[in-house]
Amino acid sequence: MGVYVENMWLLAVAIVGAVVAFGLWYSLKKGAPWWPTPARRTRALLRAADVKPGELVVDAGCGDGRVLLVAAREFSARGLGIEIHPVLVWIARLRLFAARLSAQVTIQRADLFSVDLRSADVLFLFLLQETNVALQEKLRRELRPGTRVVSYAFTLPQWQEQPSTDPYHHVYVVGDTASSPSTAAMV
Repeated sequence: MGVYVENMWLLAVAIVGAVVAFGLWYSLKKGAPWWPTPARRTRALLRAADVKPGELVVDAGCGDGRVLLVAAREFSARGLGIEIHPVLVWIARLRLFAARLSAQVTIQRADLFSVDLRSADVLFLFLLQETNVALQEKLRRELRPGTRVVSYAFTLPQWQEQPSTDPYHHVYVVGDTASSPSTAAMV
């Protein structure tokens, strides 16, 4: 009996490990692996984006929801998290529930390329460089003038970023002639 229980435990761990590994591989294939944004960087990026109370911060690839927790708690913003990994979606939802922020922040399980971003006031990105490149055209089509896009570590190469003293913080303003090459088409 003891060997049976021990083997069942190992089987359960192997199954959970396989599900998590598949989810992480799938997330990587779809845009980026989960790598949490450090809290210090999160606050600095949200300050750089000039997040105001009541604004909608959209986190494309929200992982465990930590950026949206800070945006809601410290900046009084509303939030929408987009995450494709089902385990991370549930972790983010549980964290928001525990923080009593579920009414202020929503987590949506979806591919970020299929979600309409028109309602965003601030778009937060911590994706791979190739994902940012692939996302640029969608952002040009959907984001409203004045929307701030903040990207941690990776750039939007066709866009001119706002001045920053931190090489990992990339801030862009849609419709700003210095930030977006598509301003004429958007205005």
